[in-house]
This record gives sequence, C-alpha cells and structure tokens, in this order.
Amino acid sequence: MCSLSSEKFDVDYESTNLAGDSQISYSQNFIGHQAKDGILILDPKGTILDVNTTACELMGFNRNDLLGVSITHFFIETIFFISSDWDKSKANSFSFEKALYNSNRQTIDTEINVYLLDNEKIFIIIKDNSELKKVNEQNQKIFEELKFNRDLLEEQSAELVKVSEQLSESEDQLKELIKEKDKFISIIAHDIKSPFTGLIGLSTILKEGFETFDKERLGKYLIQIDELIKNQYKLIENLLDWSRLQSGKLKCNITKVNLLHSVNYVCGLINQNAANKSISLNNNITNDLYVKADELMLNSILENVLVNAIKFTEPGGSVAINSFKENSMISIEVQDSGIGIDPFVLENILRIDISHSTPGTNMERGTGLGLIICKEMVDRQNGTIKIISEPGKGTKVIIKLNDADNLEEVTDKAEPITTE
Repeated sequence: MCSLSSEKFDVDYESTNLAGDSQISYSQNFIGHQAKDGILILDPKGTILDVNTTACELMGFNRNDLLGVSITHFFIETIFFISSDWDKSKANSFSFEKALYNSNRQTIDTEINVYLLDNEKIFIIIKDNSELKKVNEQNQKIFEELKFNRDLLEEQSAELVKVSEQLSESEDQLKELIKEKDKFISIIAHDIKSPFTGLIGLSTILKEGFETFDKERLGKYLIQIDELIKNQYKLIENLLDWSRLQSGKLKCNITKVNLLHSVNYVCGLINQNAANKSISLNNNITNDLYVKADELMLNSILENVLVNAIKFTEPGGSVAINSFKENSMISIEVQDSGIGIDPFVLENILRIDISHSTPGTNMERGTGLGLIICKEMVDRQNGTIKIISEPGKGTKVIIKLNDADNLEEVTDKAEPITTE
C-alpha cells in the first residue's frame, strides 16, 4: 500500500470554494493520510492527480499505481468526470452511490461526493458503504422478519378471536342443549310414571273385585291394562332408540334403497290401523325411485309418519304417499285429510324440551317422541323433514333424501306388499 506522510501535492491551490457555503482551504499537503474517507484530486478529464492513504487502501493500489490513471477504470458503470461538461450555473457538486472495483476485482459499495473547483480540478470524497450496506441489509432482513412475525401474530390473533367466539357460541349451545335435555328428562320421567298410576289402580280393582266381576267387566279392565302396557313399551322403545342415536350406538348404513319396496313394507305393517278406522291408504310411489338411506331407519321414519297420519285422521278419511325427484333429492310426501295441528304445537313439534303428545281422533295415545326420533334419523341420512299443517285442513309431512341413481349397491330386502 502507499504512504503519503511526506508526499507533497504538486498542484498549488491557495484557496478554493466548493459547492454551497462550505469553504475548503488547502495547500500542497492538503490530502492527508489522517482522513477517514478516501480523497482524490482529478484533472478536468478525470485523471487521478493525487490520492490519500484511505483511498489507496480502499482501492487496493499503491499511490504511484493510481496517479495518471482515469478514475473511470475503477467503476462498474462508466462515469465521466469532465469539468467542461458541467453546467456551472446550476451546480458545482453532486453525489451518488456506485460499486467500485478494487485491485482484486472485488466490488465495494461506495458513496461518491464530487466537487468542481474554481480551477477546473475535481475534488472527490469516497466513503466505503460496504459495512453500512451490510447493516442495512441485516436491518431490512430483521424488518421483514418482524413484519412477517407481526402479520403472523395478527393472523393468529384473529384466529384466536374466531376460535374464542366459536367456543363461546358452542358453550351457549351446550348450555341450551343441557337445559333442553334436563327438561326432556323431567317430561319423560313424568310420562313413564303416569301410566303406572293407572296400572296400579286397575290392578287394585281387579285384585279386590276379581271374584265378583263378570266376564264383560273383567275383559274391559284387561283391555285397558293391555293398552297401557303396550303404550308404555312403545315409549321405552322410543327412548332406547333416541338414546342410541344420541350416543352414536345406532349406526347409519347408507345404501341404495328402492323407495317403493320400503313404503309397501311399512304399509303392510300399518294396514290394520287404517282398516280399523276405514281410512284409505294410497301408495302412489313408482318403482323407479331410489334413495340413499339406511333401510331400517327409513322404514322406522315411514312407519312413524304414517301411524301419525292415521292417528289424527277421522274415520273414513284418507292418507296419500307421493314422491318425486327434485334436483339431486327425492321428496317423499305423506298427506292426510286429518284434523291438522295447532300452530303452537306445530312450531314446537320437533323440540325435545316441550311435551306435545296429543290423543288421536279415536283417543289413540302416543309417546310424543316419534317425530323427534324421525328428525334425528333423517339428519343422520343427510336429509330434511318439514311439516305443513293447519287446523281442520290436514297435515303434510315432507321428507327429502338424496337421490341414489349413482349408487351401484341396491338394498331390496323389504318384500312388495299390495295395499288397499
């Protein structure tokens, strides 16, 4: 490297004004090795006249190697330092950032400050920005990481807020569900207990007057006991089904089920109920309709709905079963000519926390759970159930299940039964 401790500048500058208000006075030894930035003096064409120690170290050359060389050889992009090209009326200094080549052809990021002196010589200060650039790059990297972490935290915070809201909503739903089930258990406990009061009363009468009762009176009491026991058995059966649905123990095996065969099978089970009240049961289902369903659940749903239709239809009335395709669904409609449903009962008919067991037109009793279980089963099969009714105008129950045209497996266990 070069040493400038005893060198003299061979151009005599007594006093010169630089850009702006700065005053720089210098003599032949103006360029000193103590300066922390690189300093060069150029002639009007950009030839190096003198350099200080820092400039030599920065550029990686001895002083003698630099003297007489054009400054443009050391920059990646060509730079013209020709004083005659400057518009002195506008500015006699400027600065810019450029990559500088050193003796090893390595690039150094620098800040260049250029001043045009009165004698057309060019005064240059070169600042090494390599470390600054590294710091800036590190700072930029840290900033980007911080920004990424901030965005991630904001995203996670928003997700936590969403999860918190969902948990709060789920908690409210759970509390409401527990409240409904508590009330349901209270209702069921009452429904289970009530028939036993009648059974106890009838058994006491029979025990005390058995020897004195004639066959007609004895038969009447036995019929009442039989009805109470059967209704109680149905209630317990419904409770077991509901419990198995709630616990997931009642599995749903979806297959391709022929709708006509299922309806015929169920009509065969309830034909006598309709005949006892002289109610016509009209099955209008065609043989080309298939639904995605659990066959046992589907039969249970149809039986519950049809038994209800017969139960609330006056003797001599009618119940019709129709079905048709509706987009990707099969709509099953059970329409009766019965007494209809009270608006309050209709609004709450599928709620487990409200008791709505109503006697039929021949005082047939029910459990109040049939339609609730139907809804549970329909939900399990990805279907819907809707009840439309007005007092005195009959009731229509609409069940929609997925069309099974694209399924290959066909469940056809139920035998077709001719209904009248």
